Amino acid sequence: HQALRLVRGSSDDTGTALPDAAMRFILAACDCPDTATLDARLEGYRGKVMSALESLFPPAPDS
Repeated sequence: HQALRLVRGSSDDTGTALPDAAMRFILAACDCPDTATLDARLEGYRGKVMSALESLFPPAPDS
């Protein structure tokens, strides 16, 4: 599932759309009924990753 999520994100970053068959495959593999659900889940996962990274590497205090 993680690789599929990365493919979805990198496709959006380059401004190219995935073929319909590829998108249907990703949606089925990620148990998502539509791209809006997939996008919402991805955004939630990104937030969790950012929170985890910020807790591991807190910002340096201003000098």
